Amino acid sequence: DGSLMSTPFDARAMALPLAELNGREVVAVAGGRDKREAIRAVLRSGLLTGLIIDEETARDLVEGLDGEEAVAAE
Repeated sequence: DGSLMSTPFDARAMALPLAELNGREVVAVAGGRDKREAIRAVLRSGLLTGLIIDEETARDLVEGLDGEEAVAAE
């Protein structure tokens, strides 16, 4: 659903805390059908200002949207 969840890898990751990303330009690069749910979650988080993605995965994501989300994606 786009909310942060803890994992065993949290202490190993080198990254800014998510709160520090608000208001910054954040562009993600992702692709592949097996990553659709993860991509959908990060889009729902509202942190991204841009997304670079392959066409097939983008189409899959847009087809899975309903109502207002689909209009915004187009």
